[in-house]
Amino acid sequence: MSEDGEYVEILLPSLNNIGPFFKLPEVEKLKVIELGLSMIEDGRNKALALENSEWEKNMLSLKKVHQDNIDSLQRELGHERRLGDERLQQYQREKKELSENVRVNESLKYTADIERLQSRIKENEEMLKQKNGEYNALYSQLTDKYEEKMDKLRSQCDERIEENVKLANDMRDKYESTLIKSQNSTLKGQQGEEHTHQQLNCLFPKAELHDCHKESGRGDFIMTEDDFVMMIEIKNYATNVPKTEIEKFYRDVKSENNHDITCAVFISLRTGIANKPDFEFEVVNNKPVLFVHSVENRWEYLKIVVNFFKSISKKSIDYGNSEIVAALKKILTTTKRNFTRQRKRIEKYAKEQHEDIDQMEQCIKDIFSLVSI
Repeated sequence: MSEDGEYVEILLPSLNNIGPFFKLPEVEKLKVIELGLSMIEDGRNKALALENSEWEKNMLSLKKVHQDNIDSLQRELGHERRLGDERLQQYQREKKELSENVRVNESLKYTADIERLQSRIKENEEMLKQKNGEYNALYSQLTDKYEEKMDKLRSQCDERIEENVKLANDMRDKYESTLIKSQNSTLKGQQGEEHTHQQLNCLFPKAELHDCHKESGRGDFIMTEDDFVMMIEIKNYATNVPKTEIEKFYRDVKSENNHDITCAVFISLRTGIANKPDFEFEVVNNKPVLFVHSVENRWEYLKIVVNFFKSISKKSIDYGNSEIVAALKKILTTTKRNFTRQRKRIEKYAKEQHEDIDQMEQCIKDIFSLVSI
């Protein structure tokens, strides 16, 4: 292959002594050819030397001269390299000395300015520290005066609010009393409460039920079982329980008379409760409360309520934490949904069993009819 990448085709005889040549890689083949040409050239020179000893002597003389020239040039080249290295080292030393001199000179030039600026910075820092101390003292003094004044105003506002709340509660109680009397719901409430009392005794035979109808602000019943104390408020309305009853329930839970209760439940026997979804969970006066709809046909829901309250009463729960309250609401909603689904399955199963029984009875009747024939 030539320098420009072209190939030349060569035909060789097929002989055993050159067979290994064809198995070599292309690079090795080129080396073999070059080596062969070199050996042929040397062989020719030797042949000529043997034929002409004088020519050989001349060749040896020329080679010696050529070698001497090469050695001389190499010595000169080595000398020049040593001189170059020495000059480079000298240049680097001079460069380093020059750089150090420049650095020292510049440092000396700006040292005075730097020291003056550092002194000024230190003075400013001391002044700033002093001003901050004066500002903090003034801020603390003003804050104390502001807090004192706000506490006084807050106390006055709280007193006025308590007076207004008391007056509003008195007026609301009078209005509610008049409204209840006008709706003639007292008899219905008593009947519902008696029925609830019977159901509670059946559901919780080990618990103690205290009738609180004659006690103001204590709900309808207080259910006690060991350390578990639950206030029960019962409403028997034909329509949704009004908001006034809910507000009264809130006041009862917050009342000092109910400091002993651990939880409370607001029950509507036949209807829903205004603005409250079924099984609504809230925290009133740091006590958990539940609102339950239409309990008259599903008294077993009260077991869910009691079990839920007992389970959370065993734990020290921070009801002021909105995340915990949201989690409890979610758990309660899931529990109620699962219980409802299970109840529907049971009702469906019971319905199917009744249908099977009816079919069996009909079959038996058909048999008796055939036998009588």
